[in-house]
Order: sequence, then structure tokens, then C-alpha cells
Amino acid sequence: MKVKTAVILVAGMGTRLRNITKNEIPKPFFKINDISLIERSIDKLLSVGIERIILVTGHLDHFFEKLKEKYSQVETVKNENYMNTSSMGSFYCAKGLLGNSDTLLLEGDLIYEKQALLELINSSERDTILLTENKNMSDDYYYEIKDGKYIGKLTFDLNEIKGEYGELTGLQKLSNNLCQAMFKKYEDENNLKLGYEYCLEKLTKERDIYCKKVEGILWSEIDDEFQLNRVLNTIYPKLLTKGEI
Repeated sequence: MKVKTAVILVAGMGTRLRNITKNEIPKPFFKINDISLIERSIDKLLSVGIERIILVTGHLDHFFEKLKEKYSQVETVKNENYMNTSSMGSFYCAKGLLGNSDTLLLEGDLIYEKQALLELINSSERDTILLTENKNMSDDYYYEIKDGKYIGKLTFDLNEIKGEYGELTGLQKLSNNLCQAMFKKYEDENNLKLGYEYCLEKLTKERDIYCKKVEGILWSEIDDEFQLNRVLNTIYPKLLTKGEI
């Protein structure tokens, strides 16, 4: 099934970048070379054939509403409880909009190359969690890789993983079946602070979830000033050499 829908989680307050955003703009509206992170994501998604882009908003949501004037493919749904929920709570807000479609799930504070999306879309597995080599960033998440192809334990501490692992990119392709399983797990757990990454980890006890580790992909989240400086000094210049703005 060719995936045509993407959900981008943009509800967070971005507290660790407040020295930069001054709380006047949402973090996804931070601009590099006059283009915001969120518009970069939207443009890349459209370039690979995505037809619906659902933004789950929260903090300063009116900024995202304006994007619908520029992009007819963009829809919004607000996480009214964004101050008290984590990423799975935001993803859950999109439940009623997905229908039967598979979806790409993305975090809103990412910068990445188009190839990252192509790796997901062209994967033969309907569920594909994109992992990379360890980037040594400031708040890395890692999945253990079981049997060379399935996600296992989720951790910050690599000492807890004895074998193969990959770093989360915040980019994944999810079948509708897996989305519904995540929504059900969120309801059952009754934990507002559950992140979607941990929700996936919990589901590994019930099903195999495929992961694809691709080394050399250009990407970064921008959670804090350390990551921002790394993007400005390393990642973005490399994107430019590949012809991506």
C-alpha cells in the first residue's frame, strides 16, 4: 500500500529552545536560511507523493492554522491538553482523521534529507521505524535491534543493550493496523506522559515491528542549543552540498 498520509507532531512548547524562540514562535517555525523547519518538512513530504499532512498542534497553534492558507494538503487538529500530555497523547488526537490509511509519523522539530522519507516509503514493510548510526547528540534514544530487523528495548543508556542497536530519527512509517494498536495501548495504559516511542516498545511484547537502519542519512532533531549549533555548523551545510535547501 502506497502511503499518502503524514502526521507531524507539533504540539510541544519547546522549552529548551526558549532562549532562541523567546516563546514568540513555536519551535517548528524556527527558520534556517529563511525557511522554517515545518515548511521544510511539508515541502519534502509533498515532493515524495504525500497527499494529506495532518499537523497535531497545541502551543501557539494559530501559527500552524495559517499554513492551511498556503498548503491545501495541510489539516490541523489541536491537542487541547498539550501541556499535560506527551507525544503519544498528541498522536492519539489524529485517531479520528486517519481512517484506514497507513501513515508517516514525524516529529515537528526535525531537519532531514529527502532520502530519509524515500527509505520509509520504499520499504517493503508496511511498518518501518527508521534508525541510524549513533549521532552522539544530547538526548539520544536508541532501540535494540532484535534478530537484525525488529525493534526491542528502548533506552538512553547503551550499556543496557548488548547487541545491535540504532538511534531513533523521529521518522517512521506505520500501517493502519499498528496505528490502531498504538491508540488501543494508549487507552489501556492511561498514562498521559507516554511517548509514542515507548508505546511502540510496549507493543513489541505482542508483535514484531520492523526497523530499517540506514547509516549516513543526514538528519537531526533540534531540541536544544547544542543540537541547533550542530545543525547550523554540520548538518545544514551538508544538505546544501546535496542540493537540498
